[in-house]
Amino acid sequence: MGIELAVWRIHRRIGMSGGLLVNALLREIGRRVTKAEAERLARLHAEAYVRLAPQVRALPGASELLAFLSNAGLPWAIATAAEWKVPDPCWNCCEWGPRH
Repeated sequence: MGIELAVWRIHRRIGMSGGLLVNALLREIGRRVTKAEAERLARLHAEAYVRLAPQVRALPGASELLAFLSNAGLPWAIATAAEWKVPDPCWNCCEWGPRH
């Protein structure tokens, strides 16, 4: 896409959804994108997500913690700003119970 960014600009935004990340970075560097460029960025992001999703792993102890909470009858939730257009690899890498 020809958008140059310093790695530190990206790194400090890890955890944002793809759309929020792109909007924040473009705003920070003062670059505007056309509707076609925005659509291309969204498509490239979705393709990269699907390609890299099999590498996603739960943090050590995450499954055990959630099992403990469930067994103790304590409610828990996992929140995300991401869209659920593709299956969430995090959900598939652990036995976390039903997804609602």
